Amino acid sequence: MPQATINFKHTWLQELCHQIAWNLPEYATEKDGPDHIPRFTATVTVNGVSFESPKDQWRSSKEAQNHAAHIAYDHFIVPNMDIFQQRQNKIGQLSRVNGTALAS
Repeated sequence: MPQATINFKHTWLQELCHQIAWNLPEYATEKDGPDHIPRFTATVTVNGVSFESPKDQWRSSKEAQNHAAHIAYDHFIVPNMDIFQQRQNKIGQLSRVNGTALAS
């Protein structure tokens, strides 16, 4: 996957949490190795579920966080696309009463 797409997952995950009304993702990063060639691993927690980037592969904490966000985003979106769409439809239906749109 191109690096630019992975970098967007950090933002997409945050937007997903906002849409579903979950707390924002929380990140933790671990550094390993000597200062001149550090390697990072990140964990992101979303709605009580933690996702970890592959260990010791990333040269920066930002890169490790982006990969953890990528794993989390795919977990919630890819297998649950139908459930997510149903939830969005239900929210749309709740905004209407007797065929009349409610004020937002």
